[in-house]
Amino acid sequence: MSRFLQALDPRRSLKTAVAWLAVALSLTTALALLAVTSFAVNSMLVQRDALMSRFAAQLGDDLERALAGDLAVLQALARGPQRPGGEALRRLLAERPGFEAAALVDERGRVIGRQPPSSDMPAAPIAWDDACRQSPRFIGVDARGDAPGRLLLCAPLPDPEGRGVLVVQVALSRDRLAALVDTARERAKPDDRAQVLLLDDRHEVRFEHPARSAEQGVPLTLPGVSIQTEEDQRRIGVVTVPRQAAPTLRALGMQVAVVQPSEERGHGGTVQEKLTAISILLSLVAAIIGVVFALRLTRRLSELSEQAQRAAYQADAAIVEPKGQDEVAMLGRAFGQLLQSLREERDELDRLTQELEKRVQARTREVERLAADSRYAAVVRERLRLARDLHDTLAHSMMEMLMEVRTLRMLHAHDPGKLAAELERAEQVAAQGLKEARDAVGQMRLNAVRDLGLGPALNAAVTRFAERTGLTVHYSAAPQAASFADPRAETVFRIAEEALRNIDRHANATQVDVQLHDEGDGTIILTIADDGVGFDPAAPHPGHYGVLGIREQAQLIDAELDLHSAPGAGARLQLRLRIGPELGDGVEGRPKAVMPPR
Repeated sequence: MSRFLQALDPRRSLKTAVAWLAVALSLTTALALLAVTSFAVNSMLVQRDALMSRFAAQLGDDLERALAGDLAVLQALARGPQRPGGEALRRLLAERPGFEAAALVDERGRVIGRQPPSSDMPAAPIAWDDACRQSPRFIGVDARGDAPGRLLLCAPLPDPEGRGVLVVQVALSRDRLAALVDTARERAKPDDRAQVLLLDDRHEVRFEHPARSAEQGVPLTLPGVSIQTEEDQRRIGVVTVPRQAAPTLRALGMQVAVVQPSEERGHGGTVQEKLTAISILLSLVAAIIGVVFALRLTRRLSELSEQAQRAAYQADAAIVEPKGQDEVAMLGRAFGQLLQSLREERDELDRLTQELEKRVQARTREVERLAADSRYAAVVRERLRLARDLHDTLAHSMMEMLMEVRTLRMLHAHDPGKLAAELERAEQVAAQGLKEARDAVGQMRLNAVRDLGLGPALNAAVTRFAERTGLTVHYSAAPQAASFADPRAETVFRIAEEALRNIDRHANATQVDVQLHDEGDGTIILTIADDGVGFDPAAPHPGHYGVLGIREQAQLIDAELDLHSAPGAGARLQLRLRIGPELGDGVEGRPKAVMPPR
């Protein structure tokens, strides 16, 4: 049941919404048509009722005048000095062609005259005599004789001879009544199918024109049915002549009624009901046709929607484009092109992904190779650093000890008296070499530059240099440059140490100046100058690797190295290193005072 209700929900399906729209339009059209036809039918019925009322009024007037004249003629029979008899009745029939037969009855109920003599008048039993002695009466229909169905009238007549009240009975001709109806019909022009009835007090039909059988739908009696009010008359489709407008008819106990055609009176349903049923039937047929048309109209759209859903779940590889030039076909082509574009983009993305994976793999192998090269380069750098440290410490110490050994050998051969003093000198040289070796090992274990910064490390090295050599040393450092402490700072420190060693061993200087400055744009400058004997930087120095090691270390950190010296003019080393904006405040290297010789 829930799925059925969901299928009827227009919010879930476009074809359901279109079907409901078709139903709504069909019902709206049917209601509008019903309203228009109802108005038209009501207008037609009002006009027809007015026409029928005029016809009934005209017919009532004609019958009223005719019957009033008949009663006046009957009452004229008693104006003579003698009782009327057969001759009077003969003259009556001659003067009034509408009377087919007549009879006179005395106060004792005896027939005192009959015309024509061969007629069976009076036609009704004598029981009617008492009522007729009071007033003119309509006493029924004659079912006997040669012309059955005649209307019988009676009227009281005063006896000229004073012996009582006479009663005259006449049989009205049906042809005369039919002629009166046809004359009124010609003047009023009612519906040709309208039927005229004469009713008695019991609403039994005593005359009808045109005559029809009961099988044709005309009621021959209306027993117990009231037709006094307009509502009663409208309900059964009868228009009557008001009694106050026809006193003669009322006195006779007769009433004129005009009956509408049976198909308009509603046998089997009123016209309005039939129109309503037809409208409902037409609306249902239109709704069914609309629903079928809507389903057929949206069938292609539903198929396209199902294809799009299957394509979205990758159940179908493509969309079958609908044929035609309508919106559904255009939408199908757009979906197909979009799906094809997405598929091409996906294939291109897969190809790019595969290519990227290949590149990543190649780049990974390259990185691994570079990492291996970097590790090898680190090993080589470490070997070079160890070689430089050995050169700066043990090599110098061993060379000095070798010189002392050669001196001792010469003294032993030429001047043995000075041998003791030279041995003491050799012992000091060995002790100094041992100390430098221990200091080098200690520096390997403790990295003062990384822990304290370049400025404090240089400050400590310069202090040890001044204490060991006894030279006058000037040292100054800018605060930001002194805080520099990344791996490049270690290389700068090694260069400074090597320069100070070369001054100690080769310069024969008396004064050394060491400066560490910051140019303010992320560049630091290390300057070391002495007033020693100087040398020629371009000349080869076999067996000495100090300057070569300084140049190699400067290249490792992309620093600019300037070395100025000449024989007898001292030496000046300047190292310029671009650090960048990351140079910040750190440990300050305070400017040192001049360190006098110890």
